Amino acid sequence: MKRVYRAHPLMILSLMKPYILFVVITVLGIVLKYLSGDRILNTTLISIGVFAFVLLTAVIRTLCFRLILEEGTITVRKGFLLVKRATIDISNLASFRTRQNPLDVIFRAATVRINTEAGTKRRPDFEFKLSLKNSRTLTSVLYIDKTESKVRFSPFKVAILAAASSSSFTGLFIGVPIINCASRLLGVGLNRMLFDEINSVSSKFETYFPPIVNAASLILIIAYAISFFYTLVKYINFKLYLCESSLVVKSGFFVRQTTLFKKSAINNVKIVQSPLMMLFRRYSMKVSVGGFSEKRSASQIIIPADKHSGIREDLYKYFPFLSNEQEAVIPKRCASVRNRFFFWPTVCLLTVTIAAIICGLIFTDFGRFIFFLTTVAFSLIVIFAYVGLYGYTRGKLQMGDSISAQGSKGFTTCELYCSKENIGQIKITRVFADKKQNTCNVKLIVSSESADSISVNHINFTDAMKQIQNCYNFKE
Repeated sequence: MKRVYRAHPLMILSLMKPYILFVVITVLGIVLKYLSGDRILNTTLISIGVFAFVLLTAVIRTLCFRLILEEGTITVRKGFLLVKRATIDISNLASFRTRQNPLDVIFRAATVRINTEAGTKRRPDFEFKLSLKNSRTLTSVLYIDKTESKVRFSPFKVAILAAASSSSFTGLFIGVPIINCASRLLGVGLNRMLFDEINSVSSKFETYFPPIVNAASLILIIAYAISFFYTLVKYINFKLYLCESSLVVKSGFFVRQTTLFKKSAINNVKIVQSPLMMLFRRYSMKVSVGGFSEKRSASQIIIPADKHSGIREDLYKYFPFLSNEQEAVIPKRCASVRNRFFFWPTVCLLTVTIAAIICGLIFTDFGRFIFFLTTVAFSLIVIFAYVGLYGYTRGKLQMGDSISAQGSKGFTTCELYCSKENIGQIKITRVFADKKQNTCNVKLIVSSESADSISVNHINFTDAMKQIQNCYNFKE
């Protein structure tokens, strides 16, 4: 049975989104000039013409959009003068996402994003707006699946995820453009006023560090708070629906988001622990889905935070095909191999110490500021050393019908699980010390749109090669 879906009128605003700042400033400028009785200049008329052209183009593109659903296939048609058609086999769909912002809720619309394992990286393959009724109908047609169980997560676990996922840089990225735009629209130096207020507040704190450090720290704390609030609202009301052949993740308050993907499209599962999660002794679980890449990574969180024992239990409950009974290859247990895990943290520690002493002798007036930077660097080195200790005590490699590896990535501890067919590359690195101690570094790279990888360092070379050869049935 053939079904044809048209775009929701709100898609006009979505198509105008790249120009929304220009549109807002233009409209407000015209209104203010009109209310103040000023003449409408030629530049304003040009702005009106550009705005009318953008609006007309968005309207035509919305009216020309068609989504055609036939037995076994889905066709997306868009364009007016240059018509583009894309036909996809439904069995090749990897993920299906619907998103509702407050405006969508009011007008009963939803943004739909469809992804396959092909397409452009870091962008959804197809994105459009449908009415809420049509988006639900499309979901039921594409993924007819019986829900086996529903998992809710406590606000505490979601808050841990938000705290671990937030950063001051994200807060600055969100807050600074908003403050700048508000300053321009209001005609007030809002950013300067806030900066003066921060300086005033930070000067009241008497610490060993100079006032500029107090001001910078206060700015970073405020930025982190903005990022935390944004992330918490994004993940609040987090639910996981376990179906026969798919998983559904729902989250959000102001912006409601539903992500549905097939279990067969999962490339790998990761259990990760960020530096902040180390304080809470919690881990989160992510799945990497082919084609599901709208940002830097192709991962979807399915468990916000839990203890390691609980998250491992859920792993084999949700993905029993990833269980592995093979004997693990682990780092060689001896002092020389253990010291190799701490080689780079030691080098960093000595480098920072020497640099701090030299800078302190040269810039004697900046002693407190240098001490502050040194303290921050030492804190990062301690985390780096902890990750090295994790690699020595818990690093392992298991290769069979399914593959599991435990190691680290930067400042994050990581466990990766996937079927052997999803491994794209296995890199084995050996230096002089490895040849002497019969060890090696093994790096597994998953074949996916945004490939995940993990390294297991200083494990027994002979045992690792034996497992790889038995897993893939080849000889060295």
